[in-house]
Amino acid sequence: DVKEHPGDVEGHLSGVKGRRRGEKRHPVENEHKAQLSAFQAALVDLQDTLLPIQAHGLLSLAKLVTARDSETLACSSSLMVIFTENLRHTDSYVYLAAIDGLVALASTMPKDIIPLLCQEYVYYMSSPDDPSKEKGVSERVQHVLKLGEALVRVARALGDILLPHYYEILLSAIMVNTRSPDVAVRTSALSNLADVCGLLHWSFGRVQNEVLGGITHILQTDKEPAARQGALLVLKLLIKGLSQDAIQLLGGSLRDVYRLLKQVEATERDSLTQAHAQAALGELDSVMRAYLFPQETLTKKISILDPV
Repeated sequence: DVKEHPGDVEGHLSGVKGRRRGEKRHPVENEHKAQLSAFQAALVDLQDTLLPIQAHGLLSLAKLVTARDSETLACSSSLMVIFTENLRHTDSYVYLAAIDGLVALASTMPKDIIPLLCQEYVYYMSSPDDPSKEKGVSERVQHVLKLGEALVRVARALGDILLPHYYEILLSAIMVNTRSPDVAVRTSALSNLADVCGLLHWSFGRVQNEVLGGITHILQTDKEPAARQGALLVLKLLIKGLSQDAIQLLGGSLRDVYRLLKQVEATERDSLTQAHAQAALGELDSVMRAYLFPQETLTKKISILDPV
């Protein structure tokens, strides 16, 4: 509810009368809404009791942000709160619209919004867990999974031009959650890590050692098969993505990776995790074979002699 977020939004709602639960919109009210700006009309929709209208309000705000509406962007801090809070909603239509809003906001104002979004993503796992549980997964965990989905979509929306400017803060936030006490968050963070690294074409410079160290730490210490499988998948995609560049970029670390993969293959009790290790070793073997035995290209040269 917008009323829960006082600040620069309140001025846009002054004089706008909300409806009570179950009350239908009167024609006069519709006429009054038509006189509002698009931003004000979207805020009114957010106050509606009907979920489709609330979601429509969120989508309208996202479109206004994308269109760089000046009135909307002037309230960017409040919009960040509104979109983030609506991620908590259990209705998929509402929280997916909230994700659209966060992506639009971060794509339009990346310098201001991306650090806040990353901070929010990390904060929700550094806070004490929610005591209320539903089907074994807390509301806090559900919330952070949605934030992770938003981060990946933001990275995709930034594209090849802007993403290199923000990849360090994005990957650092994701790496923090790979160490979460909740296995669902760890596996989700590893999936997010693979997605963002793939968007970077597996070239992530200064945080390369942090990423590789985090993956190997999970393989060595994590007791959950799902988390180890996620780490192995990232490692396999990393080797495949770098291809022969892995030899130069990873250097001596490649030997340690090989030894670790062989150890996992030999000692892992979970069959699926063992299969992931074998797949990663297969990729590494292909890279080394291509490097040591480069494929020869046969060419035939045909010369035409001058006629006598």
